[in-house]
Amino acid sequence: MGEKTSSLRIGIIVFLAIIGSWAVCMGDTTLKQPFFVQYLPMLCYILDFIFIIFLRKNVFHNTDVFLVLFPVLCFILHITDVYDRNHYSANALLFLNISLFAFITDRELLKAFNILKVFFVVSCAFGIVAYISYMFHLGLPYTTVPYYTEDSAVYVDYHFAYIVDKIGIIRLCGLLNEPGFLGTLVSFFLITDGYNLKKISNIIMFTAGLFSLSSAFFIISFVYFVLIYFKSVKGLTILLISAVSIRFFLLNTDNEMISAMTISKFSGNLLELRSNEYIERALTRLFETGDFLWGYGNGYKAAHFPEGASIKTSIIDFGLLGTAFLYLPLLLLSSIKAGSIREKRIFVLCFFISILQRYNIFTVIYFLILFGGMVYIQSKKVAKITPPSHTHLKSLA
Repeated sequence: MGEKTSSLRIGIIVFLAIIGSWAVCMGDTTLKQPFFVQYLPMLCYILDFIFIIFLRKNVFHNTDVFLVLFPVLCFILHITDVYDRNHYSANALLFLNISLFAFITDRELLKAFNILKVFFVVSCAFGIVAYISYMFHLGLPYTTVPYYTEDSAVYVDYHFAYIVDKIGIIRLCGLLNEPGFLGTLVSFFLITDGYNLKKISNIIMFTAGLFSLSSAFFIISFVYFVLIYFKSVKGLTILLISAVSIRFFLLNTDNEMISAMTISKFSGNLLELRSNEYIERALTRLFETGDFLWGYGNGYKAAHFPEGASIKTSIIDFGLLGTAFLYLPLLLLSSIKAGSIREKRIFVLCFFISILQRYNIFTVIYFLILFGGMVYIQSKKVAKITPPSHTHLKSLA
C-alpha cells in the first residue's frame, strides 16, 4: 500500500506539472482547447483534495508547515490587495497545487523530477523535428493560428510541438505557450545536471534552448557559468571575453534575423527584457504618488496593459513590500534547503534571477523543478561518495 500511495503522489505531481504548462490547457493562449480549459481545473481540484486527504505523507517538518502556510498567505494577499476585481488574478487552484509539495517526500520529488525531465527531453526532441521541418520545408503537416500577444506573429501548430513565426524569426516553443518559457525551463534542467553536454538528453534540451532564441536561456546559462568559474580567474576571464565578443557580434551582424532578435533583447538590461513603455510609465507614477509600498492593487496591470511580464508588473500591482512578501520567504526556504552545497546554491540563485523577467513562478512545474532539482543535485553528490553496494537514495528517504 505504501508504494502504491507513493506512486500516486508522484503521478499526480507530474500530471499537474505537465497539464499546467501545456499550451492547449492555458486559457490565455490562442492554442487553448475549450474542453481542457473548462474541465481540467475541476479534475485538478479533485486530485488536490485526494492527495491532501488520502495520500499525504505521515511525517512533517518545519519546512513542510511553511509550504502549507505560504500559499495560503499569498492567496490572501491576492484577494485583499485588489485594484480591479474584473481583472485581478487570484486562482485558488494555483496556490492549492503548490501546497502539495508539503505532502511529498524527497525520494518522491526526485522520481517526479526525473519523470518530468524525461517528458521534457522527448517533447524537445519532437520540437526539434518540427523546427527543422518548418525551416527546411520538409512537408510535415501543420496549421497556424495568431500568436496571443503579437499581431505580427503566428503559432505554427504541429500538435506535437509549437513554433512561433514572427516575420521570419522562427522560435521553438515545444509544448509550451512561449519560446521564453521553454528556454527558461531548459536552462534549469541543464544547470541541475551541471550542464553536462556529454549526455544525449542534455544535448537535445540544449539544442531546443538554442532554437527557442530565448534571452532567458542565454542569460541564465551565462550567469551559471560565471558563478561556476568565479573561483578561477582564468576561467572567468575567458568567459567574460567570450560574452563580450558574442554580444558585439550579435549587435553588429548583417543577418536580419539575428539582428531583429538580439538588438531588442540584449541591448538593454535584464529588467527591461519583458517590460514596455506602459509598464515603465506606470512604475514611474507609482513612485511619484507614494503607492510604491503596496502598489496599486492586484489587477491594475491587467486592466491597463495586458502585455509585459517582468518583476516590475508585480511591483506595480503589489508594491515593494507585497512583492518582497511573495518572493523572499520562498528564496529563504530554498536557501535553507540548498544548505552549504555550492551547486545547489548556484541553481537557486539562477532560478530566482529568472524571476526578474518571468515572475509568475507559482505553478507546479516551477516548484517541482526548484525543489526536485535541488534533490537531484544532492542525489548526484551522494552517488559520487557512496560505494556501489549502497543505494544513494537512502539519505533522501
